[in-house]
Amino acid sequence: MINLFKNNTEIPSFDSSENYLDSPTRVNISTLGKIAQLVLVKPRIVVYEVTLKQKVSPFFEEVSETKNSYYIIGEGESMDKLISEDESERLSLVENDRNIRNISRDEILFLFEAEDTVDKLNNAILELGLDVKHYNFMWSTVNIGISEDKIVNSGYPRTEDEDSVRFKEVLISEKRKNEDYDNVFIRYEIVGEGYDLMYKRCINVVAGQSGNLKSTIVNNIIAAAVKPTNDIGFTFLDEDRKDDQIIVFDTETNENHLYQKWNFYTSCSSKLTYITLKNIPTRERLRYVHSVINRIVSNGSNIRAIIIDSLMDFIYDFNNNEESQILIESILQVINLLDIPAIVTYQENPARYNGAYNKLSGHLGSKLHQKSESHYKTSISGDTAELACVKNRNESRFTISYDLNTAGNFLMLENAGLKDKTKTSGDKKLDKLSRSLEIAFEGKQFLSNDELTTWIMQTLDIKARAASDWKQKLVDSELIENANSSGKANQWVKV
Repeated sequence: MINLFKNNTEIPSFDSSENYLDSPTRVNISTLGKIAQLVLVKPRIVVYEVTLKQKVSPFFEEVSETKNSYYIIGEGESMDKLISEDESERLSLVENDRNIRNISRDEILFLFEAEDTVDKLNNAILELGLDVKHYNFMWSTVNIGISEDKIVNSGYPRTEDEDSVRFKEVLISEKRKNEDYDNVFIRYEIVGEGYDLMYKRCINVVAGQSGNLKSTIVNNIIAAAVKPTNDIGFTFLDEDRKDDQIIVFDTETNENHLYQKWNFYTSCSSKLTYITLKNIPTRERLRYVHSVINRIVSNGSNIRAIIIDSLMDFIYDFNNNEESQILIESILQVINLLDIPAIVTYQENPARYNGAYNKLSGHLGSKLHQKSESHYKTSISGDTAELACVKNRNESRFTISYDLNTAGNFLMLENAGLKDKTKTSGDKKLDKLSRSLEIAFEGKQFLSNDELTTWIMQTLDIKARAASDWKQKLVDSELIENANSSGKANQWVKV
């Protein structure tokens, strides 16, 4: 006889802790059915309705009552027996017409005929290409029975224990070793050339100085993903998810302006959810991101990508190492769980020494660059915008140019192709020295070490230490050589 619900349960007193990032995983009912079919004979699902009592506040004796549903999955014969022996009449078979899409993992209990079915269930989860860390359920056997107290308070063992979950999480499975996995999200293609631009399950960064169109470029990328008619040279390599939701979290734009913007770019497409966090306190913003994602997933929708504009606005101090680490890890956790890309905008440090690629601001910027798989710098010159590659896991550096269409209320990009692979700042300086060599050696067969150093300093407007490096570059480029056969660098001759 099944030992059914012997204890009446009362939830412990009010708990004020805020573990909002540790939200329970929800399981799609269809996926749950596929798992059950692989391990159980004629699987059935039974719902158990329980009334939970909880103190409203630690200051008062007032108690509130909440009705919760728990789902027990087992073989057909055992489920029928379970219902027939239920004197409380709180058990009922879930029929096809019940409106259930997703169930919290903590509300599911598998009732097995024997303990060895646990291994079969885990193998089934892996066979379906799922992650046992997230498809990890409470279980019991027919002989052990079911306790109301243990099911309500998650007191049953899990199908994977904590150590096994962590071990399998970091261990590369044989299936993963052998499968072909293309995680490119966006590819830029033009006649004769193409570059992988952004990646799935990764953080992709679009950064730049204030006013350099970071948000505008990201807006146009989103518009191209949602409406293929917005052609800016991108191919989106997630055909199987093209109808899923792209979620935009904006920290700088108010509601009305945000609506106008996305109405302009996408005609308020149903494939896009845009959220303004402008009036949400900084410390609360990450909580809101998780809540929005959890709500969308629990409503049965799938997510294609998340956009955060701008990430710097999620913490008070971007030089705080711990805050920065928590924020980056939280984003990585979400995108890995959902198998989606994240595109974030970020502010660069103020330009110094006319550097081609300025660092991202603060410790947060440093960690963001380290953890990202792609990082691009935006710039604007007149009616032209550029998206320059700073870091890309698969590609060398390249720059995409766009003409700016200012006819509408918001800027639209028009593909102007890849920028000519012009020489770097260093190449230009080397060219300048090369062109000036004739003047430096005019009327002279040799230059002394001091004369050569002084000439380099004056030509490039640099200090003596830097001039020494450029002297070596002239030698490496075979533009000058040491005239002293002994090797002592006291005289130089033009090659």
